[in-house]
Amino acid sequence: MTNKKKETSIILNKNFLYFWLGQSISNLGSSITLLVLPLMILDMTGSAFQVSVVSALMIAPYAIIGLPAGVYLDKWDRKKVMLICDLLRFFSFSSLTVAGWFDAVHIFHIYIVGLVSGIGMVFHSIAEVSILPNLVEKKLLGKANSYTYGASNLMNLIGPSVGGVLYTLIGGLNTIGLDALSYLVSFILLSLISLEHKTNCKTKPKVEKEVKKLITQGFKYLWKERTIRSMLIIITFMNLIVAPYSLYTLVFAKEELGATPELLGFLYGIASLGGLAGSLLAGKWVVKIPFGKLIVATILVEVISRFFVPFVPTMVYLLVCLTFVYGATAVVNIAIITLRQTMVPEELQGRVNATFRTIVFSVQPLGQLIGGYLLIKVGAQWSLLLAAMVYSPVLLFAFLSGLYKVNEGVIEQ
Repeated sequence: MTNKKKETSIILNKNFLYFWLGQSISNLGSSITLLVLPLMILDMTGSAFQVSVVSALMIAPYAIIGLPAGVYLDKWDRKKVMLICDLLRFFSFSSLTVAGWFDAVHIFHIYIVGLVSGIGMVFHSIAEVSILPNLVEKKLLGKANSYTYGASNLMNLIGPSVGGVLYTLIGGLNTIGLDALSYLVSFILLSLISLEHKTNCKTKPKVEKEVKKLITQGFKYLWKERTIRSMLIIITFMNLIVAPYSLYTLVFAKEELGATPELLGFLYGIASLGGLAGSLLAGKWVVKIPFGKLIVATILVEVISRFFVPFVPTMVYLLVCLTFVYGATAVVNIAIITLRQTMVPEELQGRVNATFRTIVFSVQPLGQLIGGYLLIKVGAQWSLLLAAMVYSPVLLFAFLSGLYKVNEGVIEQ
């Protein structure tokens, strides 16, 4: 009876339930836009490079404000920050839909929306990772992350399929308006969370010197922990290479395999089943399999799958390969996030998460721009092959760094 109660307690936690539902609904809207926005820009401009520019702008804020955001999120009310970010993204995406009604959408308007929504994403994403240990018990963090990322991958399954159909029926701008509404729903659900705000950061970061000092504390902690440092290097390199990967596959499927918007939505939706399966399995695996072996094994699966992608003759084969890619990525992400949440002290959660995510996300704008350039110069197929080739050293580093020896946060000597 006791064990059963422990298994179900996370679902009975109202705070976590509101958090989980809010994140799931906003992720549904985001997964729709993830397909629709690139298609809309391609139709507007005919340029894959413009898609990469917008993608880069949505991620660039991490490089600029990611670290100070972590400092302030150790002081500010994280729930309120998430609420403000939801409103910010609601109004920014809504502005595109309203402009579309007057036939007044310009690529520079999309640039601004991408940048503003990216700022919202920085604060919201760091806050949501940092607030989770306040919503559930430490021993339930693995399960909470599994539920959260499982739902995210389920939305990635539904979203693109719905987005592809909506893009044909009501157009890209009206479809993006639905994404805007999802942030409004998330705002309402998050406002229902009952959570007492505690100031975790004892030093008030009012002066620039203090902000730098607190950032340095977070960075030093991250860098001295060999396990987290190794994973940081791996994830940073991986993100640089795969940042434009969805753009590669979109252009490849559209131009080489003749996929329609509806078929593209179906492709990304079904392939997300791999991510969903990986998320659900990861919740069990992280407590049964040593972290290092789990991470290295899934990276191996991911590398092999990526090598097959450029040579697939039909959408069916592409679907199978992407399913394995998404599944492996989900397992790696959940294992790394859970390990970080478990190891890092509460008073450093914001700063360490911000430092980790800032470094990881900062390379993505560069990756997006390189990806856009490669698409112009060598095409989608060669871009996919080059990505697989450059991705392979990640596996070698995992062995050379001793990451495969990691067991409960410690690299065995």
